[in-house]
Amino acid sequence: ISEATADTLIMLLEAVVDSGTATKARIEGLRVAGKTGTAQKINPEGGYHSSLYYSTFVAYGPLPDPKWVILVILDEPQSPYFGGAACGPIYREIFTGLMLREGNLSPRTDDEPEPDPATTVTDDLSGSPAPYVPAAYRSE
Repeated sequence: ISEATADTLIMLLEAVVDSGTATKARIEGLRVAGKTGTAQKINPEGGYHSSLYYSTFVAYGPLPDPKWVILVILDEPQSPYFGGAACGPIYREIFTGLMLREGNLSPRTDDEPEPDPATTVTDDLSGSPAPYVPAAYRSE
């Protein structure tokens, strides 16, 4: 594909995470591009199940020089079952862990502006904003 077509595709896939169907995968301060998917499962009796799904989300980043591609697939997720809603938070946790490990993400300091509430975890005790850190990387 041409460079212009590739640039357009990157822009569209980045918008999926920034303002589209995968905002639950968004990580403040990092750029990623992704695609959601939701599919009904095949019914062995014929046709498709009306309430059984596969949910998927694949994304790469950090942009502009991506190093990681992560695919999350859920078989028969509970509500919400849409790809971005079901798989986005799992992707965010995995990718955040990778970025913390590589030093591409730092915990927020008190003098930084308040982050977007859609991507912010609150401290369980005080209710104040806290950096999003996966459980496996927390020191408590």
